[in-house]
Amino acid sequence: MKPITSIQNSTEYHAAVGRVMCFCQCIEQDIKAILRVKAKEAKTILPPESKTWTLGQVVHELEEIDYKTPKPFFSKNDYAFLRKLTHLRNHYAHQCYLDWVHASSTARKEEFDRSAEKLIKDHNNLQKLFELLEKTVRG
Repeated sequence: MKPITSIQNSTEYHAAVGRVMCFCQCIEQDIKAILRVKAKEAKTILPPESKTWTLGQVVHELEEIDYKTPKPFFSKNDYAFLRKLTHLRNHYAHQCYLDWVHASSTARKEEFDRSAEKLIKDHNNLQKLFELLEKTVRG
C-alpha cells in the first residue's frame, strides 16, 4: 500500500479513514500479541478479560510488564506514541467527520482541507507503524 499524498474529495477521505481504522485495529491486535509474549517472559498471568481490553488498557499493561523484563520491546518514546494512538483512533472513530461535515457552506471546503491534511499525515504515520509491527509480529 502506498502512502497518501492528497485527498481531493469525500470518497478519497472515506477510503483513507477506512484504512486508518484498519491500521488501528491491526496495530491493536499486534500489541495484544506482544503483550502476551512479554507477559509470559515476565511470568505474569493476564486475567481472562485482557482479551477484551481497549487499546489504552493494553498499552498501559504492556508498558508496566515490558519494563519488568530484561529487554523492553518498546522505548519510552514508543509508549508515548502508543498512548497518542488511542486518542488518534478515537478521533477517527468519533470526530473526524464532525470537523467538516457540519461546517457552514462557506467554511466547509477549508475545514475539509484541514481535516484531510491531518488525515494524510496520520494515515502515513500509522501505515509505517502497521507495516513494522506486521513484519515483527507476523513475520
